[in-house]
Amino acid sequence: MIVIENNKVHNISLEEANESFQGKLLPAVIISVANNTYSCNIGYHDFNNDSFLEKSIVIENVRVNKVSISTTPFKKNRWQTKLFKFFYYDIEVEALDIQGKETQSQVARHIFRGVDKIEKSGNGGMSKEFCRTFSVLFEKVIPGINKVLNSGIGPQNINYNYFDLFFVELKRVVEDNEYREFHFYWDEPIIKIEDILHLVYTLEVEEEKPRKHVYEKDDHIYRITSHAIKDYPANSYIESLIGIPIHFNCEMSLDSILYSWNIPAYFKYDAITVKRELIKHLYYKIFTCYDNEKAQLGFKYKVENRNRRIDICNFSPEEEFLLNFVYEMRVGVFEDGQSRVGRDDYAWTETTYIFGYEHGFKPNNETIETINTLLSISLEDDEKGLRWYYRCRSDSESIPGACYRYGAMNESSREPYFNILMKYFLMDIYDKRKSEEKGEDNKLP
Repeated sequence: MIVIENNKVHNISLEEANESFQGKLLPAVIISVANNTYSCNIGYHDFNNDSFLEKSIVIENVRVNKVSISTTPFKKNRWQTKLFKFFYYDIEVEALDIQGKETQSQVARHIFRGVDKIEKSGNGGMSKEFCRTFSVLFEKVIPGINKVLNSGIGPQNINYNYFDLFFVELKRVVEDNEYREFHFYWDEPIIKIEDILHLVYTLEVEEEKPRKHVYEKDDHIYRITSHAIKDYPANSYIESLIGIPIHFNCEMSLDSILYSWNIPAYFKYDAITVKRELIKHLYYKIFTCYDNEKAQLGFKYKVENRNRRIDICNFSPEEEFLLNFVYEMRVGVFEDGQSRVGRDDYAWTETTYIFGYEHGFKPNNETIETINTLLSISLEDDEKGLRWYYRCRSDSESIPGACYRYGAMNESSREPYFNILMKYFLMDIYDKRKSEEKGEDNKLP
């Protein structure tokens, strides 16, 4: 017998259940066999008078209607003498609205498919291993669906594809590990703001069709792709936050976002410029609006017909110049060393920071000092005024084997420093605007 109490599954015998849950009425699952045919009855067991009422199980706003079972014949592997078979379940579930209404328009039905591996015990009975699928169902999936419904998301917008992943992983582990002890560790994916920034940072922008000439007035179609965070399911909150549909897949069959966006005419110059503008505006939206709790919830629901236009922030010319100056930063990390015959070589790391000249803009001393403080560096202006740079070298360390020089001015070296600077300057812009809005409100009669 499987008994559910406070979202916890107990797989115990009827005698043990009567002793542990005396006087309680609890949801229960009973799996029985007759003429080699297995059936599953769900309902409520009254441990006061030891009676079972077969009916749908309702946990808050989620109802389990029925469970169907199919099995494989008994078999054994080369390493063990015990016989075992696989049990496959079709579990029909309905998500109700938070008021518990049951009209067709307010109910979302779905069938989950689980699997258990059941061993035959020495006395001819079955081992108590029906608990795996139902543990996932009642301890992870149903509480997760209820959390979405309680947040105000309608039942029709439940992202069942996300909750299916629990059972997909369960099936993989059970079937792939049929010769080993079962463990199930897959849990909800954890997403952080750094993951979203990395997704935006690694965007690739390509023009879908060439322009006829530079001064063409028609909007151009650009294809935006990214190959970051490959092992996440879709997240509706992140899609609505940055305005781009994101399609991740835990099985890694699809690892990119792909969407055509009509670039407004005022900055449709080339793909490189579009990428720069895109990153600036998306970073601003993320830093000022990101909510981690909503991001975690975003895996579990879907929103149809959402607005997929990217929000454009109207930066002032001075702000545009400053952000472009930061965007053009380059960081190179090189490893070099000194060979020593018969002894360990010396090795060290050289890091170079370069800020190029931005036409029409020269950063003031305050800006340079801010960058120096944030990155713990000391920028210098070259004699020709074409760039600001800083180079530092770590202490030498002894290393076994031969040393050699390698490294490059690559994007991965630049990313953490770029994020630090963009966060500071974008939040500074945001704070100034909020302060100005507050000042305007105080002037109102």
